[in-house]
Amino acid sequence: MSIDAYRKKSLDFFFFKGVISMEHIFNHSLFSTDDMINISAERTRLYSRNNEWTKQDIVHVNFSDFQINEQASRYCIDYNSIPYELLYFPDKSHRLFVSLSSGHCFGAVRNYPVFHRWTYKPFLDGHLICFDDPMFISNPTAGVLWYYGTKEHSYLSDLADIIKKIAEQVDCSISDICIFGSSGGGTASIMLGNLLPGCTIMAINPQFKLSIWNASITKYFLENLHIDLTQQDKFERNYVLPLNNCSTFLLVLNPASPRDKKQFMPALQKLNIPLKYGLSEYGNIITFIHFSINSVDLHHTMPEQILMRFLFNIIFEYKISHDTNKFKEFGYLIAELLNKKYGWISTLGEMKKNYTELQDKYQELSISYNSNHELLESNSVKIIELENRVKEYEKCIRKLNKIKKKSHKLQLQITSMKKTPSWRIGYAITWPFRTVRKLWPRMLCGAGKH
Repeated sequence: MSIDAYRKKSLDFFFFKGVISMEHIFNHSLFSTDDMINISAERTRLYSRNNEWTKQDIVHVNFSDFQINEQASRYCIDYNSIPYELLYFPDKSHRLFVSLSSGHCFGAVRNYPVFHRWTYKPFLDGHLICFDDPMFISNPTAGVLWYYGTKEHSYLSDLADIIKKIAEQVDCSISDICIFGSSGGGTASIMLGNLLPGCTIMAINPQFKLSIWNASITKYFLENLHIDLTQQDKFERNYVLPLNNCSTFLLVLNPASPRDKKQFMPALQKLNIPLKYGLSEYGNIITFIHFSINSVDLHHTMPEQILMRFLFNIIFEYKISHDTNKFKEFGYLIAELLNKKYGWISTLGEMKKNYTELQDKYQELSISYNSNHELLESNSVKIIELENRVKEYEKCIRKLNKIKKKSHKLQLQITSMKKTPSWRIGYAITWPFRTVRKLWPRMLCGAGKH
């Protein structure tokens, strides 16, 4: 069957074309319609990052005077005396994506602003706006703050007004607004879904009951912000549930993460939603349950870029057909891809750890070898010196042996002399004198005769 036989707005066309060419996996409108696709160029375009916004000045403006401008990327909107910073990427589409940044480790300093997932723009078919939580301005070490605000002022209400104003200016209806975030950003996304009826929400590993997420953060709220997260809140921020029936909520959850399971299981029970692997639909709430167990940090296992685009297209198709049966199998595939992905990441992490350990061991052995080599060289010099000294000692020993032999001969002579009687010794000594005495007269007489 030819591609043209499929309806261009259906998931059947989307996935069929995705099978033929991996470059069409996101949406056929992202790529050239030519038969010969330059895959390298398309991938370069998809994964390229436009960093020009980092060089731009921030446009400071009041909410009442705010006007979006395609030439500007950085804005700081003053609304109810709170500075809301955002990053904007324009598009020709009438769809608006909103990314909400998540939190950080409690106690560590978190800068403001931090725009998460701004690099996802090539994968998203629409305008992209990235927000950060202005509470980090005065609470940089609080970990996660959920765009909370104060007891009497919800920052998320302000954020909802800003998003609506931007949507109007880019000619986008509420039903074409897609808000997404993970962890604290996912929680804030659900709250915005309740405030903006008709929008689409993707909440990845969100917190539902704020007080049980982190005891240190709960204590921080009470002692520094004078907010008790264990009590009821008039803005319904302390226990968050997707309650707006007009909005579409996709909850991306990982039961392999104990911290996240402790959060979402009571919430799903309250909503009468069972825990089913893959994609499941319950009215306006869709759950995507994966089980990625091979990750070091299970809370941060989530679909990114390509798989996120996959899931968004599934939601868009669901909003048209209200039928999830056709893409349930793809839910299993995406879940398995996530499991494989984080399995590879975990394996690579172990390999990197082992490689680092081997490097450390190699350095230790190198140091040991170098020190031993230096010691060996110094010992070699000492050995040569010792060998020379041994040779000298051997010469001395040979001389001593000769002297010893001579000494031994002398000792024998002395011993033999000791055994000879003294009269013989005297006789032997006086023999020359006695001989001369005897011969002397004869010599004299003989001399006279001549």
